[in-house]
Amino acid sequence: MRGTSTQAVLAVVRKNLRTARRYPLGTVNMTLLTPLYEMALPTVLLGAAFLVNGQASGLARFVGSTDLAAWLADGMLVASLTVGVMFAVSSAFASDRDSGALEHVWGSPSRRDVFVLGAAATAVLYSTVANTLLILLAVGLLHARYHATALLAVPAVAVMVVGLVGYGYLAGSAVLASRRTGALLDGVGYVLAALSGVAFPVAVLPSFFQVAAFALPTTWGLDLLRHWGQGTVLLAPLPAELGALTATSLAFLALGRWAFARTERSLHRAGTIYQH
Repeated sequence: MRGTSTQAVLAVVRKNLRTARRYPLGTVNMTLLTPLYEMALPTVLLGAAFLVNGQASGLARFVGSTDLAAWLADGMLVASLTVGVMFAVSSAFASDRDSGALEHVWGSPSRRDVFVLGAAATAVLYSTVANTLLILLAVGLLHARYHATALLAVPAVAVMVVGLVGYGYLAGSAVLASRRTGALLDGVGYVLAALSGVAFPVAVLPSFFQVAAFALPTTWGLDLLRHWGQGTVLLAPLPAELGALTATSLAFLALGRWAFARTERSLHRAGTIYQH
């Protein structure tokens, strides 16, 4: 019997969680240790090297806050979500293709996009847990400070995740269209995170890259997260930022779904899904 889309997505999430339980060390490494030693620690240490009398005066000039630890912790959260969603979707399709399970997945009665949504939901769950731990470490060890208004950022982050699902659709489309995309997609994920200002203020980017950054929902979501959590200066007036966040998130979701559906139709017309 055909289940609802929600039931199908939850089934994919449960399958991913069962797989994670079978490989706990790999899951901990992917969701917590890798972001810690590849992104969080190098960025924090590099930033600390340029403190003046213990104060991030350069950061204050651009964003209005000297709390480097909290500012970077929020950036790592968004970077982890961005890379995590793209990696989860691309690796799920690549793994199914390499194991020969993709044709069976495609033969199921569920809509194809439930596999994208299930992988993205799993990545968001993992990233939320891992980054909660990282933020607690930043508060406890690096004395990061957050305002009570940080809770206001939760809806904004939820809207940003809608845009990240669009990133996931695009990653899934790329994997289905071409066999060797893993390394490229990893690089694209890190570039998107970097352009969003996870490790440096967007204002320091050259004008061309600033335009690209403003087209990303992660830029606006992260800026709002930092504003409500630390009182940083916004890139634009609040109503404009909320509008930009909503517009870019919906645009990437629509673009991603269109690309994924187009790739799916192309594979079916060519009859090549069983050759991947």
